[in-house]
Parts: sequence; C-alpha cells; structure tokens
Amino acid sequence: MENPLVSIYITNRNYGAYLEKAIQSSLDQTYKNIEIIIIDDSSNDSSHKILKRFKKYSKVRIIKNIKKKGLVKSSLKAIKLSKGDFIFRLDADDFLNKNAIKLMISKIKNKKNYGLIFCDYYNIDSKSKILSRFKYKHNCNLVKFIRNYGRWGEGDTWYWANNNRYCSWVKS
Repeated sequence: MENPLVSIYITNRNYGAYLEKAIQSSLDQTYKNIEIIIIDDSSNDSSHKILKRFKKYSKVRIIKNIKKKGLVKSSLKAIKLSKGDFIFRLDADDFLNKNAIKLMISKIKNKKNYGLIFCDYYNIDSKSKILSRFKYKHNCNLVKFIRNYGRWGEGDTWYWANNNRYCSWVKS
C-alpha cells in the first residue's frame, strides 16, 4: 500500500467556536491523500455558516443530520461513508499538527497485524499554549487492546482503524 487513502471524519454538535480550526487543520495536512467527512448533528449554533465555507473543497463532504442522532450514530454514519484505507476520528473541538496523518501512516502502513493505533495528544489553553502531553507508550495490536482493556463503553473513542477491519463502539 504505497499511498493509502485516509478518511478523516469529524462529528459536530454546536462546536462552531472550534470547528473551523479542526477542518482547516485537516486540509493543511502534509499527507495529501485524504478525504474529510463532516457529520453535523443538527447544530443550532454558527456551525452551518462555517460548514458552508468548506463546501467548495473537493476533499470535504458535509452531511447534516436533520434530527440529532448523537455521537455514536453520527460516527457510524461517517465510517460507512468513508472510502479510506484508514479512518481517523477528529473531534470538532480538536485540531491536528500538519504532519499528524503523515506520521501515523508511516507507523501503520506496513503493519498488517495492526488494527488500531493511538496518537499522542496535548492539552492546550485557549491560546494554544501546551499545558500537558499524553504520550502512548506503544502502538496497540487490536486483539491485544481488546484482551487487555475489554469492551469499549458507549462514548469511548478510537482514533485509527483499518477500514477492512474497522472497530466500533460497543455498549457495555
């Protein structure tokens, strides 16, 4: 797999204050073979104005839920619509370093037994000053991850999955 397609999906419900930065950080990736799927979960804030500005990008698909469906159903909708070899979930109030996808692709693309990897993340303040860093000590083999941590609860998140063996949320 030389240049796999990566589907970045963003679910949004009234995160208009942060949404533009999340989308723009996805578009600004140095790894260019991406699609961006945004599921707006019936927002009633300024999100619709922001989404309207990103309709012009061919890499961006915007889907609006008429009725609120919640995070899990919106995420599953995005996963079903994704065409990528890999899927990355980005919360609407988060953003990516410009090299994030490139780095993750370099770590996973030749690891056939990996179904899931996690990226490190930073807690930042309103001015993007780093307050703390959460660093994963190792990449997780999906089977090992499930064996060690059991089933995921509703609302728990996963960040990266091979599209042929994608993972989902499971009610405990």
